[in-house]
Amino acid sequence: MSLKTKVLLIFLSTTLMLTLLLYYLINENLHLFDKKHHMESENLFYEITLASQDFLTSMIKSYENKKDEIIKAHQKALKYFKTHSLEENLSKIRSGFDNKYHFFITDTNYTIVNTTYPLDLNFSIEFAKETLQKHRYTIGISPPVCEPATARFFTYTDSSVPFGSKRILQLGYEYNQNEVRLFRTRLESFLKNHKNITEFTIYFVFPSIYFAQECNILKPPGKKPPLQHFLKVKKEILPIYKSLKTEKIISSTNKTSKNMYILTKNILNDQSSIIYKITFDESSYLSNRKKKIFFLFGILSFAAISILLFYFFITKKITSPILQLAKAIKEKRYADIKNKKESEIAILFQNYNHSFKEMQQSIMEKKKFLNHAIHELKTPLAVIALNNDMQKPDRYTQSIKTAIKQLRHAYDNMVFFQKLNRQNRNISCIDATHLLLERLEYFKEMASIEEKNLNIHCDEKLQIMMDKNDFTTLIDNNITNAIKYSVGNEINIKVSKGKIIFANRGNIQNIDRLKEDFYRENFDKGGFGIGLGIVLQICKKYNIRYSIRNIGEKVYFIYDFKEILCK
Repeated sequence: MSLKTKVLLIFLSTTLMLTLLLYYLINENLHLFDKKHHMESENLFYEITLASQDFLTSMIKSYENKKDEIIKAHQKALKYFKTHSLEENLSKIRSGFDNKYHFFITDTNYTIVNTTYPLDLNFSIEFAKETLQKHRYTIGISPPVCEPATARFFTYTDSSVPFGSKRILQLGYEYNQNEVRLFRTRLESFLKNHKNITEFTIYFVFPSIYFAQECNILKPPGKKPPLQHFLKVKKEILPIYKSLKTEKIISSTNKTSKNMYILTKNILNDQSSIIYKITFDESSYLSNRKKKIFFLFGILSFAAISILLFYFFITKKITSPILQLAKAIKEKRYADIKNKKESEIAILFQNYNHSFKEMQQSIMEKKKFLNHAIHELKTPLAVIALNNDMQKPDRYTQSIKTAIKQLRHAYDNMVFFQKLNRQNRNISCIDATHLLLERLEYFKEMASIEEKNLNIHCDEKLQIMMDKNDFTTLIDNNITNAIKYSVGNEINIKVSKGKIIFANRGNIQNIDRLKEDFYRENFDKGGFGIGLGIVLQICKKYNIRYSIRNIGEKVYFIYDFKEILCK
């Protein structure tokens, strides 16, 4: 992986992490913003419901004070209708009562057909049929109830008229409207300071008769709602009532508003409950939230652009020069410094060029030494070999012959290294297996002196397209290295599946450095450190795949000749 790719990956991963972090912070910020808004809404909700409870408490006190009086008034009305028709103008009976009383008479189907309260004329009270039937021989009385058309509060009494019949007489006692007006004024003042509240409604829920009644204190409709409206209220509120029995507050939202509902016990009537509903105008909140999102994502965009600019700066000022330096190192040449100004990068280039110059000088000196050694060794080595061959064979001449082979191998390596890039090659199909056996025989005496055994196992006859001298050099260097560096006695060579494998006991500490010219891992063993470098150069030239591995206690040199098999 190139440095530029690494920098890009680092940049992308950093950008991703920062983006995720910023996204998390944005979400957290919005969550806190939403939570604060919701808590403010809840606090307003509780303030209004507490004010409502105060109002209802005052109503129940008035009810307790008037309860007996209201029942007596109903008894008085029953006595009146014993001698008067239910169809007569009820204004006559009202003249004998306080004007706070209203009279309602139903037909046998529970529809109000005669009343002093015109808004309720023809209104059906069949929804309370079960309760009304319980009062056919007694007088029933209700706690204060909100009349939905005017949001006035009444206590209703009811009984059959006469007792036992199917027609119903109701008296409605209207409470002092000053208390209602005072409560309404208090609500209006509260809403004036909190303009995001657009509606406040109280619902009286009667679970036993599966009924819900709406009371809009702030904006009463002024007329009796149709039956469809009562059914709509019932359909909306009763499921909410069911949910509020297990939840503290329920919220529902649409595009620009939010409804909040809370359930409390009805202190006016233990047979019913009260649901408070407040509608909030969310347009201002949603607008502010949108602005906040734009602002936060603006920060995110700014951060992303800043990171991108920083990446381009790093690429131009740091990565590019380093890549130039890396290319120079790979090509083994001087690195050009485009920016002459003093900087860490410029100093790095200068230090590299200085080191490269010293390295080049060292290599040149070694090459000069090799040239001199080749020149000085050629004639003496030939004279020694000739004189040794003229002597009578014995163990001394055999030992000298082995030493000459070692010198000859070193000499051949120096010559090969010197002419590596300008040597003319005769590439042909050669019998690699046969040549390998020949070279093993050649180095057998050298191995014996070092107390090493050369073992070969051939699964096939390997034939390859290669220069014979190059193949011989490759084999010779592997055999002599094995003899020299193996810590065991056994050196195993295997020919199988287009590969030649050399294995012996040992361990190589720096496998990557074996490619370097003049590198020696063990200086005690002597040599110039060019043998394996020559082998790898040959592999590169012929596209021979190779690998060097430490497996257990053994070192494996594996050469794959499949690319150059004879066809």
